Parts: sequence; structure tokens; C-alpha cells
Amino acid sequence: MKMRTVLTKKWGDTEIVTSPFEGKVIDINVQENDKIYDHQLISIIKRNNGKSEKIFTRTNGIVKSVNINLKQGIVRGEVLITIQEVDSEFM
Repeated sequence: MKMRTVLTKKWGDTEIVTSPFEGKVIDINVQENDKIYDHQLISIIKRNNGKSEKIFTRTNGIVKSVNINLKQGIVRGEVLITIQEVDSEFM
């Protein structure tokens, strides 16, 4: 299984985590209001070629929304989660 750290897009103090490829969600490791840390596993996605990849984030914060469901098909660029950015000293 491959591991992939996803670069987030920033909108104000919100980090937006999007899918880097098409596939199907096979695991979700965060829920709304969870504290999340740099390089934390957020989900596992099975690519259309059959290979599974672990998706990690690169920010600290609080999960504002989880926009995916298990077994859901997703496309490249689809929003997976949004994170309210918080300094690590406040976590």
C-alpha cells in the first residue's frame, strides 16, 4: 500500500484536503471536531487501477467537515475534508 501526503489548499484559516486521484474511499480515519496533526492518516483510497493509497495531511487543526463516505467513488480534486488551522501549541 502506498502512502501519500496531500498538499492542502488554504482558504483563510481553513485547509482544504482534496483527492489527488480518482478511486473509492475504503477507510476514513477522522470525524468532525477531531484534533488532527501534521502527517496524520485521514483516509485510504483504492485507486481505479486497484492499488490502495493512504492519504495524510500536512497541517495541525480541528476537522471542520468530512465530505466523504465509505465506499464512495471520488474524482481527482474532490474535497475530502476541511480543517480549521490551529497552532500546535494550542492542540
